[in-house]
Amino acid sequence: MVMVLNAEGQQQPNTELLVRWSGGDDHFYTGLKPEIGPGYADFALLKDQTYQVVVVGAESQVAQGIVADTCEGKGYLASWQVVFQWNGQVP
Repeated sequence: MVMVLNAEGQQQPNTELLVRWSGGDDHFYTGLKPEIGPGYADFALLKDQTYQVVVVGAESQVAQGIVADTCEGKGYLASWQVVFQWNGQVP
């Protein structure tokens, strides 16, 4: 789960995100699930894969080392929430 906020802390729709892993990469966007929030986006992780996520246009800000591990004692994968917030400066 990714949330993108503007400098005022408001959710930012239509933000392009890039997720990378050893087998490839993919682009996805905020705002496609308005019932959750205009700044929300999600991407399904696979077990035993390490990911990094960046906001396209601000590649110097990277969330990395994201691994989908199995929850202890459970049969499902843990989820992550990554929050990017603009600081008011142009990237």
